[in-house]
Amino acid sequence: RLYGLGAADMKGAIAAALLALRAIHETGLPLAYRPRLLLCTDEEGGLYPGIRWLAERGLVEGHLLNFNGGALPRIWAGCFGSFNLQVRLTGHSAHSSGGAGVNAIEAALPVWQALMALKAQIGTRASALPPPPGSAEPLRPLLSLATAQGGTCGGQVPDRFEFVVSRRYMPEERFDEAL
Repeated sequence: RLYGLGAADMKGAIAAALLALRAIHETGLPLAYRPRLLLCTDEEGGLYPGIRWLAERGLVEGHLLNFNGGALPRIWAGCFGSFNLQVRLTGHSAHSSGGAGVNAIEAALPVWQALMALKAQIGTRASALPPPPGSAEPLRPLLSLATAQGGTCGGQVPDRFEFVVSRRYMPEERFDEAL
């Protein structure tokens, strides 16, 4: 089992590369270079990828094959960044019949409405990066409400509500502005 960022969307490419290398070895196929697999864990959450860090220190030599994206040949001049922001609202728990509590979930509604307005605004932006092959649509930044959790039962006013905002931003956007 794989747990962590990328476990759902990259394990197939890693397995395919390993199986291809095994097949090359078993058939004795000569290679023009010695392949090396660099598997960094920061694809989803870093402004400064681990492979870049290795390359800048001269620790990566030769050809690089990047499995970040589709399998069709193309040259990228940039990459989208990504971060998650956890938001926690605190209310005051009480029995639902008492009326003295502050409902943290209901208090989040104006925040969610503001985030939905921001989502619509962000969705109108477009990156100068070329769209994926076969698509005429430009690449766009995203804002999504990724998780939400709060309350314990129907008989109590929930005193806590947490949610995660996921933001994918374009190379044209600065991280601090996106945040």
